[in-house]
Amino acid sequence: MKKNIWTITCILILAVTLSACSNKAFPTGTYTYGKSKMEYRDDGTMTLWFGDSVTTTGTYSVENNEIHFLHDTYCDEHNGGSATYTWTHEDGRLSFEVIGEDLCDGRRDTTSWSWIGPQ
Repeated sequence: MKKNIWTITCILILAVTLSACSNKAFPTGTYTYGKSKMEYRDDGTMTLWFGDSVTTTGTYSVENNEIHFLHDTYCDEHNGGSATYTWTHEDGRLSFEVIGEDLCDGRRDTTSWSWIGPQ
């Protein structure tokens, strides 16, 4: 009996540990904020629209809970360079927090919003 309880306890501890260590995948798809729409694709490309007009297109990569905005047409045009943020996705909202600094005003503004999605 003690051996069965010990085995079950070990299995439960292992399951909790593995669950805590698992990484959530970045939730690609289309997000909205007011009249803005942002699409993150599985191939590492992204597009931002305001209404029917494309505001910027670019590339990103994800490593664990960090997203690296590599290039986008708006920030490249304004010498904003790349930037790294942490991301969280809870209750259907995607949020970002900058790691270090981001020299691109437009990206700083749009990453300060709480995006709804993916849809």
